[in-house]
Parts: sequence; structure tokens; C-alpha cells
Amino acid sequence: MRRKELSAWVALNSIEGLGPSRIMELVCAAGSAQAVLQQPSRWGKCLPRSALLGDCPLSLWARAREEMAKLRKVGGRALACYSPRWPAELKALEKPPPVLHLQGSGKVLLPEAKRVTIIGARACTPYGRAQAARFGAGIAAAGAVVVSGGARGIDQAAMRGALDVGGKVLAVVGAGLDRPYPSEARRLYEQIVNQGGTVLSEFNCGVPPRRGNFPRRNRIMAVLAHSILVIQASRKSGTFSTLSHVEDWAASICAVPGPVDCAVSAGPNYLIQQGCRLVQNPEEVMDSLCPWTLVEPDPEQDEILVALSGGDRRSEDLALELGITQKAIRYRLSDLELGGQVSRLQGGLYHRCQRKSLKPPC
Repeated sequence: MRRKELSAWVALNSIEGLGPSRIMELVCAAGSAQAVLQQPSRWGKCLPRSALLGDCPLSLWARAREEMAKLRKVGGRALACYSPRWPAELKALEKPPPVLHLQGSGKVLLPEAKRVTIIGARACTPYGRAQAARFGAGIAAAGAVVVSGGARGIDQAAMRGALDVGGKVLAVVGAGLDRPYPSEARRLYEQIVNQGGTVLSEFNCGVPPRRGNFPRRNRIMAVLAHSILVIQASRKSGTFSTLSHVEDWAASICAVPGPVDCAVSAGPNYLIQQGCRLVQNPEEVMDSLCPWTLVEPDPEQDEILVALSGGDRRSEDLALELGITQKAIRYRLSDLELGGQVSRLQGGLYHRCQRKSLKPPC
């Protein structure tokens, strides 16, 4: 019975012109999604211009079976709003999605998961891309889930940074799970799933990446986040569409500052002017997320610092010895350098500093 009810929700979610609010009203009036599909002519009249008028029960149940088959084909599953596993944060939305489609484990949606949404410009600068990767790696290494939309630029850089250190990622996409967008993100989404993360969409399979889908995607990224990090964005961009769903900017949003003569620095610089938190490293983001759980790592347990205790080393030698990717070792060395725990010498050597201090750097 539960499977049949879930299939009915998925079928309703697939009907063109029947949005989240109308679906919820219709199901509430009928008592269940199954009841709607069994008597569509009766319940379709509850709403003006309903897409259900004229449909017969057999065709709607066929639609339900078809939609569930498409989802299984891409290794996905559906989650309806009545499920006990439904993310409670989505209930805060004015028009919450009635159904979510997921690929992956789904553990990143559990209440105990700490999530940081990283967003920014598609047309970012090399600096922005490097910072997105650095923050994504640092936040994931600290145990938080990196959330983003999979777009080119900042989104993908942050996701790849998190994946490079073995972290968990939640990708919220603006199309059906069988329509990866942009197309080159397909492998990225596969890696997210393989590493225990989740790809999530409120749209049924077959739905293309229409322009109107992305504001709907953005609201989910906003409410699922415990903190939002903005790295490069213009004042008129989708980034501010996401932030419109955040009630307390000063408490929830962090921003990476940028040069005043750079167009994509205007967004984060403006947010900082409005009282949002200026951050320079991933630790500051984590501190804003959960300061009571942030524990400064013991330098005698940090594998990089332990390795450097035996003498100065190159990053490639450290990566080989510790079994860490070149990208991951560079991110971690950069953070240790900013924290005053290592210094970079001539010739590409890294040296462990004796003083353990956040400032000034050694």
C-alpha cells in the first residue's frame, strides 16, 4: 500500500501545470494521492484549470508505473513529503516540494548532518575557482556536507574540492535525474554517489533544465543549509535568489571578499557590508556553523605536521608518503600555512613552524 501511495505522488508530480501547492491541496481534499488517481474527474474539479480533468484512472496509474520505472532505471528512488525521512527543513518553505527524487545514500539529509551550501558565479575568475575548491575541501575534511547546485564555476569547483578529500556532497539539481546539467557534470554526479553523497531533484525524470527550475532548486539549497558561503557573485545573479529564502543574513551567511574592481566580487562584498560574516578560511565557516563543537586539531596527531617534524618536505613527496592526492595536500598545506603552523620556503619546500598561532603567520 505504501508503494502504491508513493507511486501516486510521483505521478501527480509529473503532471505538467500541476505545481507543488496544487498537488498538496488536491491530496488534502481527496485524503490521499491514491484517491486522486482513482477518481481524477471528481478531485480535478476541486481546482480551476486542473491538469487532471479528462484523465482516466487507468492512464494515471500507467503514468505512475512509467515514472517509477524511469527512476529505477537511473538508480534513483522517490521520497514523499509524508515520509518520516522527509527533511524537516523543507517544511519551512512557503511552497515545499511534494516529492524528492534521490540518487545515493540519502544520509546527508539526516538531521545530524551539518550542511554548508557553497554558491557563486558560473563565470568566476581563477581566484574564485581556487577558493571554492579550497573551502569545499576544508569544510568537507572537517566533517560537514558540501551542498551546491552543480553549475559550472563556483558550484562544481566546491564539489570537486570536497570530493578530492573524500568528503560528502549533496547536489541539488534543476532537472530530472536522467538529464544531468550541465552535461559534463554527469561524471561529477556519479562520483558524488560513489562517495556516499546524494544527487537530489524535485523534478521527475525527463524534465529538462528549464530556466524556471533553478529558482525552485535554489530554495531547497537555502533551507537545507546550516550555513551558506558565497564565493564570487554579481549583485544580479541566482546567488541572491538563493539568499532570498534566508531569514537572518547576518547569522547564516558567510562571504569571501574580493577585489573591489572585480564584477563578481560585488556580491560578497555587498553581503559583508550588510553584516554577513567575512571568512578567510574553512575553519571560520565551521566556527560559524557550530562553534561549540569545533576542536582545534592536536598538532601531534595531524599527519602532515607529524611528517614535517622529520624535516622540510615538498608537497608531492608528502602526498606520496601519506597516500593523499596532490590537490588535497595543497588545500591542507594552504590552510596550515594560513594558520601559522607551516611555512613555504624557497624551492617548494614546506617547513613546520614551532609556534602554534593563528596570527601572525610564521
